Amino acid sequence: MSSINVTRGSGAYANLMNWKRRGERILRASGAPLTIIRPGWFGSNEPRAILQQGDVQEYGSVAIEHVAQALIAGLEHPGYTVELFSGPGAPVADWGSAFGALRMDVPRALDGFADPATLPEASEPEPVRTALTRARALDRRDRRPST
Repeated sequence: MSSINVTRGSGAYANLMNWKRRGERILRASGAPLTIIRPGWFGSNEPRAILQQGDVQEYGSVAIEHVAQALIAGLEHPGYTVELFSGPGAPVADWGSAFGALRMDVPRALDGFADPATLPEASEPEPVRTALTRARALDRRDRRPST
């Protein structure tokens, strides 16, 4: 789990968001079968979970139940990066279909599908570039460095 706005490298929380994005990138580079959930602000009472991609919605709230449901569903449907909000409408009855309507991330890509390219790898701090190199060297089957 990460948070919305990680691709927005400006404002009062720019440094925090850049570090959250770096964590996402290292996970994706590892090739681990995972889905990254970026929830909005907790506290919505709306009944429908809404999945989006591209980190385009700056504000929005989410029901805590939707966060739990999306995290569990993400284990069963790896390969996505999604923003999660709550809104009016019918609750999600089939999370597989909800994820299936989205675009999967490119395997081992730095950023999620449709994320803006606003943080070039070459500008990353050396420890982050080193962590990315190590993550890319992991064997997908057992997560040990490949030989």
